[in-house]
Amino acid sequence: MSDAAGSVVIAEKVYREYAAQGDAEEVKALRNVSFRIPKGGRVAIKGESGSGKSTLLNLLGGLDLPSRGSIVVNGQDLTNLSERELARFRATTVGFVFQAFNLVPTLTARENVELPMEAVNTGAAEAKDRALALLEAVGMEERAAHRPNRMSGGEQQRVAIARALANRPALVLADEPTGNLDTKSRRAVMRLLTEVNEKEGTTLVVVTHNSYTAGYCDTTLRIHRGRIIGQVTNRRTSETTPDPEEEDDAAADAADAEEESTGSGRDERAPTSKGPGTGRKPTAGARKTDDDDDDDDDS
Repeated sequence: MSDAAGSVVIAEKVYREYAAQGDAEEVKALRNVSFRIPKGGRVAIKGESGSGKSTLLNLLGGLDLPSRGSIVVNGQDLTNLSERELARFRATTVGFVFQAFNLVPTLTARENVELPMEAVNTGAAEAKDRALALLEAVGMEERAAHRPNRMSGGEQQRVAIARALANRPALVLADEPTGNLDTKSRRAVMRLLTEVNEKEGTTLVVVTHNSYTAGYCDTTLRIHRGRIIGQVTNRRTSETTPDPEEEDDAAADAADAEEESTGSGRDERAPTSKGPGTGRKPTAGARKTDDDDDDDDDS
């Protein structure tokens, strides 16, 4: 994807194998994986569950080490670093965004963003100023004093992105960052990650199983059973590009809206009207779906 001089990530003949227990066969999570990611690049790693994509992300972030081969990130060969050096690498060079957000529930949004800065001994006043600036950048300044349980999923992920940027990392690794979000929040989070990449020049790697999410990246690496089986230059996803998962959300929203407009006393045997959700019959007193609350989320 780029020559070595302009690459933030260089993976060469990487294998990751896990010893088997009992009579089970050895698990070969990654097999002979090689690729390069240029500085400022935006790359998706796409594959089905169990394909090895999250294992690969863990290796890039220094959370795990390859069984064989080498991984160089921002000029540092991770296979040659001590545990202490790896901890420093994770704190200063990489920012992580997780599917489950991983915010500390007892801390406010601002305190969550300040947390990585404590690991590099940033002064309290400087850390507070940077945290507030980052929350403003992701549109969460008004939630700075709120704890995660007072935020929607999309809001929590925006705080998580601000936290990932706290120490000005060269590389941001996002593991299924939209996996737990509704359609509106998926779009907002991917727009935000794209803006970070473009404005800050931060290299972005997104692990996903979703083609729509991958479309926000310039390039997609396809992984299957631990091997890179293809590389695709993407036609960029835009605001008008349909999200395959959006159809399900729209159908559910339409059916719920029809139920509310007709009232719970309607004969359950009556057919529904034409349009999204055709054929779905309203049920008296039916429980609302999570999507009913999407309009309340600042995502």
